[in-house]
Amino acid sequence: METEETKKALNTDRQIRRLGVFLTIPLVAVIIVLCFLGAEWRETLLVQRIIVEGARILPVKYINTLTEIKNSTMMRDLNLYDIQEKLRVEPFIKNICVTRQYPDAININITERVPIATVNSKQLRYIDNEGILLPYLETAVKLDLPIINGVKGIENAKIGKAIENSEIHEAIQILQTALAIDSTMYRFISEVNMKDGDDVLLFSTEAAIPIILGRDNYPAKLLMLQTFWSNYVRLQNTDRLRQIDLRFNDQVVVKWVTDN
Repeated sequence: METEETKKALNTDRQIRRLGVFLTIPLVAVIIVLCFLGAEWRETLLVQRIIVEGARILPVKYINTLTEIKNSTMMRDLNLYDIQEKLRVEPFIKNICVTRQYPDAININITERVPIATVNSKQLRYIDNEGILLPYLETAVKLDLPIINGVKGIENAKIGKAIENSEIHEAIQILQTALAIDSTMYRFISEVNMKDGDDVLLFSTEAAIPIILGRDNYPAKLLMLQTFWSNYVRLQNTDRLRQIDLRFNDQVVVKWVTDN
């Protein structure tokens, strides 16, 4: 048999449940109304801002122009995929993500291709570390890059496409090796001349000294060059230096102006 206390507990539990139901119904109604109003609110939102992130080489105004987003366009009317495809035609853009940023902005996050050198393909062009040919570009960022010369068969290379040429990729490898050693070592090189398959010839930024690199063991040779230049050449007058030859194992052969 139920005791008086048990009956009271059951009645209290029923009352709590009824109260919970009574409170839940208006709460659900409020949530539904808020969702409806939120949807209506989103339908009226306009694009007021375009936020561009990751642009260092490309001007932000240029990127905004590529999107073709007009002032006061409805946020809901924007096709993010179409915007991405319009931006993807720019060779300097490697990766891109376009998202809505409520209430009034479009966020464009890009990863740029960074040139590692210039090449002469009918006209002066840039090239990145993947061998992608990039157009010459007027930019606020100073692109002081080494030039790759002495390579045949790249005259018809297309902008935005990888140059399928082993000599180009070997030249890029040399520059990447220099960059891995030290950024100053990379900036030390003003030109990589592949000599149409002969021994690779470098030219220094300082005094334009020719440096015969040969065709193998680039990391060791560049390290040896850096050590030699820092410890010996900087103590001398570079005007007296005629040529450096790195083709021999563990040796730096130097010609000075006074040498015969």
